[in-house]
Amino acid sequence: MEMTKTDIAKAAVGWIVAGGTALIVKGFIDNNTNPETAMQKIGVTAASVVIGGMAKDATRKYTDEQIDKLIDYWNSAVTTVKTMRA
Repeated sequence: MEMTKTDIAKAAVGWIVAGGTALIVKGFIDNNTNPETAMQKIGVTAASVVIGGMAKDATRKYTDEQIDKLIDYWNSAVTTVKTMRA
C-alpha cells in the first residue's frame, strides 16, 4: 500500500513525538524510583515499557487527530477562497 502525504506526515511527527515521550517517561521513572532488588528492577523496567507504550499510543492518537484537523481546516480555507474568487 502506498503512503499518502498525510501518512508520511503522521509517521514523521509520530516518530519525533514518540522519541520525546520515551525520554520524558524514562526521566520521570529514573528520577522517582530507586529499585534495589533484582525483582524491583525487573518490575520497574517492565512497568516503564508499558507506561511508555501507553504514552506513545496516546500522543500518537492526539497528533494524528491534530494533523487531520489541520488538513480539514486547510481544505476548508482553500474551498472558501476558491468560492470567493468564482
